[in-house]
Amino acid sequence: HNGCYFEPVHGSAPRIKNNMANPCAMFLTIGMLLEHFNYKDEAQIIIRAIKNIVNEGRFCTYDLGGTTSTYDMASAIIDNCSTTLP
Repeated sequence: HNGCYFEPVHGSAPRIKNNMANPCAMFLTIGMLLEHFNYKDEAQIIIRAIKNIVNEGRFCTYDLGGTTSTYDMASAIIDNCSTTLP
């Protein structure tokens, strides 16, 4: 509440092609922020969506064995969030 800072930390990743980075750290950071401010249910929706997408394997970036773009994986996570609302 005083001086909170949430950031998906990563390096510059010069070897990653444009729009091919894994967006999961960004979403997990949002989940941490929500949990910190007592939006625990909303944080769990994000975490579940990430797990669902990664376990399904259809929308994964290269580091997870896929070929999906950052945008497409992020969109899949967002779509999964909206289908797992309580």
